[in-house]
Amino acid sequence: MIESPALLRRPARRLRVSTGGWAMALYTFIVVSRAPDAVPQYRIALLAIALAMVTALLLPPARGWLRGRPEVFAVAALLLVVVIGIPFSVWPGGTITFLINEYLKLVIFFGLLLYCIRSLRDVQALVLGMLGSAVYLTVGVLRTTEMQAGRPVVMTMYDANDVAFILVCAVPFAMLWAAYARGATRYLALGLTLVAILGIVKTGSRGGFVGLLVVGVLAIAKMPRGRRAGALGLAAGAAIALALTASESYSKRIATIWNSSSVVEGEEGDYDASGLEGARMNVWENGFRLIQSHPLLGVGGGDFSVAEGELHFGLGKWSAPHNSFLQIAAELGLIGLSLFIYLLYRAIHNCRAAVRSHPPVLGVWLAAAVEVSVWGYVVAGSGLSMAYSPVVYLLVGMSIGLECTLRRERDAALVGEPA
Repeated sequence: MIESPALLRRPARRLRVSTGGWAMALYTFIVVSRAPDAVPQYRIALLAIALAMVTALLLPPARGWLRGRPEVFAVAALLLVVVIGIPFSVWPGGTITFLINEYLKLVIFFGLLLYCIRSLRDVQALVLGMLGSAVYLTVGVLRTTEMQAGRPVVMTMYDANDVAFILVCAVPFAMLWAAYARGATRYLALGLTLVAILGIVKTGSRGGFVGLLVVGVLAIAKMPRGRRAGALGLAAGAAIALALTASESYSKRIATIWNSSSVVEGEEGDYDASGLEGARMNVWENGFRLIQSHPLLGVGGGDFSVAEGELHFGLGKWSAPHNSFLQIAAELGLIGLSLFIYLLYRAIHNCRAAVRSHPPVLGVWLAAAVEVSVWGYVVAGSGLSMAYSPVVYLLVGMSIGLECTLRRERDAALVGEPA
């Protein structure tokens, strides 16, 4: 990453967040935090999407700067794979329901992101929506009194592992914001970082623990050299505090990441107490069997659990895939998996291209945070069924907004016109 003194001193132009940026920040908070699940009678999600659509209609027309984006074609191709696969799915009705209730909403969210984001400040507004989700979910974890297998039950649509996944993807934004910010803003970002880390620990998620280690190391590597020493010191202090204050149950769970048989005696049959081998390997093997039997278009969008249940004649537990890449490959085939991996690749590519364009400080840390968050998704999502998480489309959309915005400003500067 470019870290010349001239670059770090280069201030961001005084831009305000547009109306579209604020509308999409609210929409991001709604879809990522799933806060409306707590009060379904008020239709908050419907109001948020209506507000975003109305705001998009009121914005000045886009100038075609997103035309021909490969990510747009990839998302459209994934939608086409879901539609074409309906007649060939193991449960066509389930795939249609998945298409209408889940995937079309993601496509709409992605399209609104691309249309409404017009500046770096708009992308920063999305970060606030993501961090707001992290705070909301952490508060939910801390306030809950309902426990299951010694872990908090947060809400009906998210379990403890899901919350840890969201927090892992949010941590890079808080860390890198703290590294590049100054004054009171830095302390706010540091506080948000600690809140997200506390939430990950309280969930007791083993995948969240591994994901936190990965994004923590990568985020520190992306910081300016002058800030890395302080970040390493804070990380060491946090690790020592965690080791001294972690409960016995949390320590045991972390010790069972790979195999619990030598740690938790007499609980090898308990799913939650099992490590990777006991809790994941069997369902992953069944997932590969589904890929072998439906390699091209998969078993149908949203139909993994049904197809997995058919493998053992409906007896026993019908399991979720517990791996985002396996989920896509089994449900949408190898075509869908290739498109999905291509989206993640493009997100990383866009962030690195944005940094190479010598952006202002705001663009530097936003691009670095999005890239680290993508890697956090890859790690944490490898143990969860998050192939259709809005976080994926948020990160890809943010990367496109960064790359296109900075490229447009660079081109305008070359010809002496305002961006």
